[in-house]
Amino acid sequence: NGKVLGRRVPTGDERLFQKKRKPGKRDYFVTIGLDVSGSTVQNDKISLIKAAAYAKAELLSRLGIKFAVYAHTGDLSSTMTPANNVHGYALAVEIYEIKAPNEPWNTKTRDRLSKLRPASANLDGHTLEFYRKVTQQQKATDKIILYYTDGAMPLENYHEELEILQREIKLCKRDAIAIVGVGIGTDSPSRHGLDTIRMDHLEDIPKVVAELEK
Repeated sequence: NGKVLGRRVPTGDERLFQKKRKPGKRDYFVTIGLDVSGSTVQNDKISLIKAAAYAKAELLSRLGIKFAVYAHTGDLSSTMTPANNVHGYALAVEIYEIKAPNEPWNTKTRDRLSKLRPASANLDGHTLEFYRKVTQQQKATDKIILYYTDGAMPLENYHEELEILQREIKLCKRDAIAIVGVGIGTDSPSRHGLDTIRMDHLEDIPKVVAELEK
């Protein structure tokens, strides 16, 4: 920076350079998180979730936008300590990787998506924590999490999951990660202040595209 050379060079001041930023191309990263808890078997919600995810993945792939696809469920099993007959719960978050961030969207990843089946419980706080960490690691100017759910957020392990969920929403806001809730037959994400799209039918898929575009 010519304006400061005269007074900073003699004193050994290293602040000699000026960097100008020109408006550049914005780049995006999208994490798609799919609910595959046991309740998605009702009314074949799992098929709607997979169809919506497929449409988003195809769109992002064709636009050259980086993205990842995961499915989430969990296990909250009742346990008993033999020594004192104390009941408790064993908590296990289960994340299925459909498409990793640097993996191409191809026949293999499409096949993983098509084979998804309803599993067990929903542990929303821990799940969002995983999605936030994956998204946070990506290099992009704009980062988005599409969070699919078909019921209450949270449901199982309520008090702990609620605490973690609220913390993760705050962390995403701090780090400028946008969270869009996609409620399958529900608007439950909106109760946490999230932008939410409700999907009841295949015809609602364009609404998710519109929200993603916004």
